[in-house]
Amino acid sequence: MKEKKHRLPDLCYTGGVAAAFTLCCMGKQDFFVDEKPIAKCLEILKTEISVYNVKNWAYVFMPDHMHMILQGMSTESSLTNLVKAFKQKTAYQIKNKINNKFKWQPDYYDHIIRSEQELCKHIKYVFENLVRKGLVERWQDYKYCGSLSTDIKD
Repeated sequence: MKEKKHRLPDLCYTGGVAAAFTLCCMGKQDFFVDEKPIAKCLEILKTEISVYNVKNWAYVFMPDHMHMILQGMSTESSLTNLVKAFKQKTAYQIKNKINNKFKWQPDYYDHIIRSEQELCKHIKYVFENLVRKGLVERWQDYKYCGSLSTDIKD
């Protein structure tokens, strides 16, 4: 049976649009409990946000998935192309250099962010997810979260 298409057309993720993405590890395995795969992901994400001219408002690495909130900075910025490139490059690098069992789930979750208020709400949600899941008492104490493009204040 063919899976129902659930993603908006790529054009909806192009230009100055902002969106929240959740990428899950295959089989819900806890690959992000070690600094090496996280460091590799951040290295590649820094490169890709530069290539695609995208702002990274926030990233959070949970043990078995990651969140990132992105916003295009030019009419040519493509969030879906960035996510596809990021997943492909991180899977290859982590699998071949760090952990040969690493895989992303084939798809990912996304949500188009339509206002500055909604952007703030999503940033707060992904950071506070760390507290809700019991990983830390204050999200600021977690070392695998932040922003690559701007300072996030309490």
